[in-house]
Amino acid sequence: MSVVSVEDVEGVMSTGLDPAVLQKVIDREEDWLANDQQNGIGQLVGARTQTVYRSQGSLDPIYLARPTLAIAVVEGTQILDPTEVVLVGRMRVEPKRGFWNAASIAVTYDPSDALQVEAAILELVQLRISSSPFSQESSEGGHSYSRPVNVQQQRVSIARSVHPAIDHASVKIRADRILSAQ
Repeated sequence: MSVVSVEDVEGVMSTGLDPAVLQKVIDREEDWLANDQQNGIGQLVGARTQTVYRSQGSLDPIYLARPTLAIAVVEGTQILDPTEVVLVGRMRVEPKRGFWNAASIAVTYDPSDALQVEAAILELVQLRISSSPFSQESSEGGHSYSRPVNVQQQRVSIARSVHPAIDHASVKIRADRILSAQ
């Protein structure tokens, strides 16, 4: 089932496309936003479980892929009481005791960004329908048009507006792992 309907798109722009063709465009853009290897945000609607692996005793928080208002956490095989974890902001999960007891932590949540996802899909569909394969165009009447950013960069920008954490992770280097420094 689509997040965005043909009527939603037609309410924003006049496409001139047959409804069945427009639905295929919507389906392709929703699939790209959900499943693209580098920019996809995962399943667009509904609850999901994000499993993270940490070393036992880790102090590192868990960053969710999408914002939420409520979480359920399973640490190893133990279901944690809601009072044992804290949701900081809408995307960061921390144990109240300060560290994780198990290597596997599963966080189940329902994203709270449905309106942003819908807006992103509408923008992707609009971009797909209105984009031209040319970066510059001109008409016989002397009108010219130049696109400052390529379409793929615009698509990535739209996806990142919904999933700002993409590529913002960093690797912590432990000092005791350095064997020699010169």
